[in-house]
Amino acid sequence: MSKKNSVAIMTTISAFLFCAVIVAASLSPLAGTGAAANQFNSVGMWSAVGMILVLYFIPFLVYMLGVDAMRYVMA
Repeated sequence: MSKKNSVAIMTTISAFLFCAVIVAASLSPLAGTGAAANQFNSVGMWSAVGMILVLYFIPFLVYMLGVDAMRYVMA
């Protein structure tokens, strides 16, 4: 397996697990305690998931385009 394929797999798994943490936290009873807490299926939860995906995949796309220094940014 090439280095780029392993980076792609690990980045995808990491982004999925981080999004799963946000969704799981929104399902907890503490999600309804404050004004800044994200409740499940709210706009705040989806914007948090979207921001995670953007912040993961923009450096990943730059790395896949050939900028080798981006692996240090991603690490």
